[in-house]
Amino acid sequence: MQPHPLQVECHPYLSQNNLIDFCRKNGIWITAYSPLGGPTGIFPLRKGNSPQPLKDPKTKELADKYDKISSQIILRYLVSLKEEFCTLRSGGFCKT
Repeated sequence: MQPHPLQVECHPYLSQNNLIDFCRKNGIWITAYSPLGGPTGIFPLRKGNSPQPLKDPKTKELADKYDKISSQIILRYLVSLKEEFCTLRSGGFCKT
């Protein structure tokens, strides 16, 4: 039985490329946990500081270039990784 969806931490600093490829090959949807990074992510439990893609100068540069906000740039990046992708938000998850 396949999991639908598979929930994993995924953001620009932890893109999960191998896992996404596996899921694509096996028809498994992915839900991105902590898609904007930050202190709620699991990544900080492993080592070092919590990633903060919203404060990354490159994210800000792209947001300014495309007249968007940083979170829109990050979410668009994640959606571009895989068609069958969901991002977790406070009210549940949304299909993109």
